[in-house]
Amino acid sequence: MIGTWSFLHQTPQSTIKMQFVIEKKETYVLSVVLEPFPFPIDITELTVEGNTLQAKGTSSFVPNETLEFELTFKDEEFQGRIKLPFQEAFFVKGAKGPGPSLADTLISEIAPYRKHDVKQRDDKEIYLAVEALLSKMSITDKIGQLSQCMSTNLSLGSELASDSPEKLVAEGRAGSVLSAVTGRRVYELQKIAVEQSPHGIPLLFNFDVIHGFQTVFPVPLAWSCSWDLESIKEACAIAAKEATASGITYNHGPMVDVTRDPRWGRVVEGAGEDPYLGSLIAKAQVEGYQGNSLHDPETLIAYLKHSIAYGVAEAGRDYNTVNISEGTLRNVYLPPFKAGIESGAGSVMNAFNTYQGVPVAGNRYLLNDLLRGELGFDGILISDYGSIDEIVAHGNARDSKEAAKKALDATLDIEMVTRSYDHLHELIEQGLVTEEQLDQAVRRILTFKYKIGIIDDPFRYVRPEMEEEYHFHPSHLAASRSLAQKSIVMLKNNGLLPITSKERKIACDWSIR
Repeated sequence: MIGTWSFLHQTPQSTIKMQFVIEKKETYVLSVVLEPFPFPIDITELTVEGNTLQAKGTSSFVPNETLEFELTFKDEEFQGRIKLPFQEAFFVKGAKGPGPSLADTLISEIAPYRKHDVKQRDDKEIYLAVEALLSKMSITDKIGQLSQCMSTNLSLGSELASDSPEKLVAEGRAGSVLSAVTGRRVYELQKIAVEQSPHGIPLLFNFDVIHGFQTVFPVPLAWSCSWDLESIKEACAIAAKEATASGITYNHGPMVDVTRDPRWGRVVEGAGEDPYLGSLIAKAQVEGYQGNSLHDPETLIAYLKHSIAYGVAEAGRDYNTVNISEGTLRNVYLPPFKAGIESGAGSVMNAFNTYQGVPVAGNRYLLNDLLRGELGFDGILISDYGSIDEIVAHGNARDSKEAAKKALDATLDIEMVTRSYDHLHELIEQGLVTEEQLDQAVRRILTFKYKIGIIDDPFRYVRPEMEEEYHFHPSHLAASRSLAQKSIVMLKNNGLLPITSKERKIACDWSIR
């Protein structure tokens, strides 16, 4: 059993590759390498009897969880049982050798779907194409475009009543997917959408890319201290380059909330307390993520979150009531959103909080009158995670059906993860909302699907060969280090600065060049 061994394991939710390196020193030593998430595995127990190896391990990525391996080797093959955190144990069969990488297998699978020389459509061509497609769609098809599902059966919050992503996508009941963070998963779900859904409309793939994708940059609160807008813009462009190589098309960021209460747990995601600096950084981030053209497959749709006044929730408690004047709303909390919209942000996300007693997800004044009417925003409005359902929790709707009506009336286009919009068919039949309201939301979504090129070339963002090149590229790491150096802040000066003598030195835990 000494040597390198590997296997591939496929489930409806994921494909993983595991490589074992077994050495014999004074005792047996086992190393485990996992793809596509190469988190470190420390082997804590290992026994070998004959041709059978049994081991247990842990990982800092999943504390307090144990990984178990029981493998039997024979000639050039092995088989056995593996138990990973949060999964049932599964049976594996593998062979000697490192085996192909997941990128290599995906490259060969996706090759027949590659398209070349696909022409970028102009605005008029997109408009005509959207209208033609919309005319073929049923109400159910249209509602599907407004609905977003998770990429797996896991929930990021409370339990959700929903079918599997495969079923939702195949039936055309999902138009976008949250948290498909590997090119393999994007490919699997996009293939279902294109080949099985009623009109073959490709999916948008959404993910929170906040301060880097694989290459990690300083948190936004830190990089705001640099006042270096070009470096911040570069950081966002690099994050977009890495994320799009893995199939992500739609970023859940930047967060442009002005924050002045340190008790609020999400202060770290924004630029701090100043609306002027926040506006400059909002502009830099939108320009970084979206580049010069969303048709460029190395750019992301940027969405501004959380509109609006999310960071001023009472007592710093997330989702809580907001109680501020109209003047404070407009002079302090609105400017970064205005700057982001003027910079061309494709999307805006609603905040969880209430304003003037009305949850933002169903607040027509904030979303339609202010954002769309006054600021001229014509992009996609998307709910935060489950926020349409939470209109009920805020006491502003009797049930999810009424919540769906309020959200659509507020011109909220995409419902993230929950299924309140499934009531829209009934609401239209009862005359409580109109099909034209639904059509307007679908138009905005389809327009962006044409803008980024996925309707003409559905797999253009699945580029495993670029994943290998871009992720942790040396130039990306250097840019991160440079921005980190520029973001360093001295919180208290105990006579250290200014340095007046050549004899004085500063001892640091970092290197400044």
